Amino acid sequence: MLLSALECTREGCYAVFIEDADMWHVIEHARDADWLVDHNDVAYCPEHSPQTGEIEHWVVGCLTCDFEEEFDSEEEAQNEYQFHECEPDTFIWDPEKVRAREARRKVRSAPRVQQPVTTAIQESLDRQRRVEEYAIRWLRVRNFFLFWKKVNLEGTDT
Repeated sequence: MLLSALECTREGCYAVFIEDADMWHVIEHARDADWLVDHNDVAYCPEHSPQTGEIEHWVVGCLTCDFEEEFDSEEEAQNEYQFHECEPDTFIWDPEKVRAREARRKVRSAPRVQQPVTTAIQESLDRQRRVEEYAIRWLRVRNFFLFWKKVNLEGTDT
C-alpha cells in the first residue's frame, strides 16, 4: 500500500494527515477527524477550516524583555500573566485588542499613495505661514509686557 497524505492548504499551516492507505480511505478518515476536504482535494485542518472562522487568541507580552506569546484560552493567558517575572511591565490583550492591533498593522503596511508635488508645496507654505503668525503674536505679547524697555526717539530709555 502507498503512504498517502493530506496537507492543509492554509498559508503558514504545516498540518498533515498521513495514513498508510489508499487516498480515498485517507480522505474518509480525515473527514472523520474533522478535516474539510472538498471535491478538488483541497484540504483544511480542523483549526483552519473556513467553517470554523477566526480562532480567538489571547496575547501576553512584556515590555521589558520583549516577550510576546499567543494563547488559545483566557485561562492559559492569565496563568502566564501571573507567573511572568517582569510583572509590572506585563500586559494581556483579549481577542478584540489583538484584532485591532492586526488591523493597525495592515493599515501601516499598506502601500501609500504619493502626493502630488503641488499638494506637498502647498502644505509646506501653509505650515510656514502658521509659524510666522505664531511668531508675530508671540512678539506682540512679549512687547506688551516689556513696556519699561521702550525707547524714545532720541535713543534713550524711558
